[in-house]
Amino acid sequence: MGLHTIQIKFRNLEIITSFFYLNTRKTVRNLVRLIVRMLMKHNLLVLMLLVAFYSQAQINIIPDTTIVEDSLIIEEDSIPVITWQKFKIQPYFAATYEVAPTPEGLYESLGGEIGFIYNNHWIAGAFGLVYQGEYTQRLVFPNDFELEYQHGGFFLGYTTDSEKRIDLSFVQKVSFGDVLWQYQVDDRDFIKDDIVFINPTIGADFNLASFIKLNLSLGYRKGFGLDLAGLKDDDFDGFTGSVNVKFGRFNRMKK
Repeated sequence: MGLHTIQIKFRNLEIITSFFYLNTRKTVRNLVRLIVRMLMKHNLLVLMLLVAFYSQAQINIIPDTTIVEDSLIIEEDSIPVITWQKFKIQPYFAATYEVAPTPEGLYESLGGEIGFIYNNHWIAGAFGLVYQGEYTQRLVFPNDFELEYQHGGFFLGYTTDSEKRIDLSFVQKVSFGDVLWQYQVDDRDFIKDDIVFINPTIGADFNLASFIKLNLSLGYRKGFGLDLAGLKDDDFDGFTGSVNVKFGRFNRMKK
């Protein structure tokens, strides 16, 4: 193998490494921006996560026996006493890979979610996703514009039994996002608009260990409110598929 061949292969490796570095940095940057935007616009997220870790009050009736002086009469008076117990909560965070409709067809998005499972059945939390495609249009000659969008929101669902090795889940997601055109040459924003997504899903959780679950989900997404040159709501409507790797403090699996 000649020196020239080695230099070419090294150069190719450098180009590939740079590509993955730039795309990863862009994804992280957009995801952080999305999370900040969600926290500022939808304070319900913060409230929901705080409420999830509060204790719940339960009233226990404790009998109190009192002997009245100068008589043999015994009176029983039930006095309510408040005790505090923790919610049965399994908090987790997850890395997400999703394939969903775009103007260029099915394409992937990357993101994550944070949530909790309550009493082995109820699921709630928040999530965010960033589009990874490179769809372009020539909206204003001679400039080419590249599509960018990210969205994040909340989800609520039900799982058959989170302690089983395999359990089914039914989840409703609602998210809010930005769809924008950027100049392809320098990534400057050109025009953008808001969009709302509704995405019911059905999935299966595979309990691999007490701290890790693998979730596979299928759903159907519908977009609303988009009014942007060259795009319409229907461009983002259709079936979705996702893979989630969840890390958390899960209950022991039933045998």
